[in-house]
Formats: sequence, C-alpha cells, structure tokens
Amino acid sequence: MRIAMLDDEPREIESIQRVMATSGHECHGYANGKSLPPGLRVCHPFQRELVYGPYHFSPLAGTIRLHGEPVRLKRREYDLALLLFRNIGRLLPREHLMLTIWGQELEPGSRSLDMHMSRLRARLDLRPNGLILASVYGLGYRLEYIAGDEAEPPDPLAGATE
Repeated sequence: MRIAMLDDEPREIESIQRVMATSGHECHGYANGKSLPPGLRVCHPFQRELVYGPYHFSPLAGTIRLHGEPVRLKRREYDLALLLFRNIGRLLPREHLMLTIWGQELEPGSRSLDMHMSRLRARLDLRPNGLILASVYGLGYRLEYIAGDEAEPPDPLAGATE
C-alpha cells in the first residue's frame, strides 16, 4: 500500500516511514503543506505504543520498554526488533531483513546481520519472556513463541493509544 503523511516535523516523518516500511508499506512524507500526488491516501500517526506481552514499542520515539524498564538499542536494532515482533512466527529471509533495515543487499560473507541478531537476543531477554529468535541456516530468522507459550499471542493493538 502506498501512503502519504503530512507533518511539520521532518524527524517524525522519517520515524514513521521506517515503521511503515517494516510492515511492507510505502510511506511518503510531506512537510508544510506540500501538494500530494494523486491517488495517495493521507495517514496520521495513530499508534503511540505497540504492546507484545511485556514488550512495549514506541514507534515515534524508537524505544522499547520491557516490564516497564527501557531497553537500550541502537536504531537499527530497534528497527529489526520491531520488524521481528510484527512478524512473529514468520520466517524473514536474510535478504529481506538487509533490504528493509539497511536498504542494501547482503554482501557475501557479511556477519553484520548475525551480530545484530545476537545483540537483540541478549538485550531483549527473549527466552525468559516466552520467545526465541531462531536462525534458519542459510535462509533467515524467525521470532517465535517457545512451545507451550503460543496459546494466546498478545494483540499488538491492545495497548495502542492515541
């Protein structure tokens, strides 16, 4: 889906564009009343927070809180975490992750993505919270519930605020 948004703050536009890209949408930002191309719908930031169990994502601020405590992540780590949580249970190919987060193809032999995933595992304390970040050799990564914990996946819109 192609989406256009209006905002007076360029940093807000960039932040929301990153979030929209993680869910597969093409989002164009326009500041200060710039005219919109025909056929684009206008959207406004509607979610201040996404909740996945004990994980609270604030897309506009680019932050995560785990059990109420802030999790220190770099911007790309945050973007990766958000993409993984929005796709719990789905295999995300390495190439897709690289293109979505870094905007470039994966270089042969590069371990950058693997290093970021390793840091995410440690910083997000996944296993004690019923999740694992599985590496599927040669294909990609999948965030999934540990067996027995998948009965009632959290609704990410349950904690959305306006």
